[in-house]
Amino acid sequence: MAYTAGSPKDAVNLDSSRRTYDIQMGDKIQELWKPNMVPFFAFTTKMRKAPTGDPKPTKLVHKSGWADRRFFAAGAGTWASGVISALAVDDGSTGAVGFLIPNLMVRIKHAAGGNTTAIVTAVNSQTSIDLKAVSSSPTDIADNDQIQVIGTAFARGADKATATYDVVTTEYSYTQIFKTVVDVTGTLAATQSFGGSELDRLLADKRYEHLTDIERGMLFSERSATTVGSDTIYTTYGIVPYIENNSADSTIKVPSYSSYSFDDFVDDMEDWFTKGGNQATNEKLCLAGSSVIAFFSKIGTGGLWSDAQIQIKHGESEFGVAVDTVKHPFGLLHLVHEPLFRGNSTYAFYKDYMVGVDLENVELKPLQGNGVNRDTHLRMNLQTSEDRIIHEYLTEIALLPYLAETHALFKFS
Repeated sequence: MAYTAGSPKDAVNLDSSRRTYDIQMGDKIQELWKPNMVPFFAFTTKMRKAPTGDPKPTKLVHKSGWADRRFFAAGAGTWASGVISALAVDDGSTGAVGFLIPNLMVRIKHAAGGNTTAIVTAVNSQTSIDLKAVSSSPTDIADNDQIQVIGTAFARGADKATATYDVVTTEYSYTQIFKTVVDVTGTLAATQSFGGSELDRLLADKRYEHLTDIERGMLFSERSATTVGSDTIYTTYGIVPYIENNSADSTIKVPSYSSYSFDDFVDDMEDWFTKGGNQATNEKLCLAGSSVIAFFSKIGTGGLWSDAQIQIKHGESEFGVAVDTVKHPFGLLHLVHEPLFRGNSTYAFYKDYMVGVDLENVELKPLQGNGVNRDTHLRMNLQTSEDRIIHEYLTEIALLPYLAETHALFKFS
């Protein structure tokens, strides 16, 4: 038997097989990752879940042409006896103006200043019109002058108007299959351990991993049908790529932390909140990275809110998620920290992103039909003859965003 002389025996000298380290059999394991790390999934699950019976969920959408009938001069025009013939026009991006008909009354906003009211007397094509001035002293038209339709005007006893129409279109997504497996030996499943059953711990941990994978998909996935070998893998439409891929319609801003002011914030909210959406409530959800949350939280000298007259409610809980609500002139902005917009000083990733979601125009679509529910569930005992226990979380689900104009993306720098 070995002896040690000359010094007291300390805990470090105790055989590790005999030490308990103050761990009890029922002790809870402290986790770094928490279940409230999926705020987008939480909000859409509680507010916008609508099961689909088709793996290609599709939404009929209508963008009313009469809601914003504006177009632009695509060249200069000079009035001669109150008339301009063959004025070139476009939709602001060299495209044709589909709603042009004779007898439209328009108000022309001149870049040089002033306004002129006129009547469209003839439509030569969807890119060329004739005008008759209503204003007594019309201003000559310059390229890119804005033209707003303000109604129609007809002579008494005139013939019927020319019909116009727009179309109902579709936006679609795909259901994506998410899988997360738990695989342990029968021996491990039966082994008693500090912190409880390892199988139970893995089942809880993999559930959160599974939900986090779905959250990342809802944020970043590209809609696609990708051939891999002999298989086709369908992926859903994440909100960030959806906004980026529809940037002609959506609001995308690239503000700077150093110069972004409250005035800029109000201008951005005007631009975003007035593009449709739920006009009854005027409420939108913002998922923000850690740096954006920090920036919006600074109220001292130089902070965004330092000189602002605005109402802010901090940290109210919605569906287990902390929410800051900002009341501005155009509605309510619900600001939520999105932990998956993360990074550090070396690798920024998405910590400077803030994605604005109009919850009226996005749906979470788990696949359900014919008595089969493909929403999140645990498939148990998938092992065959091997001495193992295999369980698998499976979800087949789609994010279906639509009407890109009602969503927004802010990329701070």
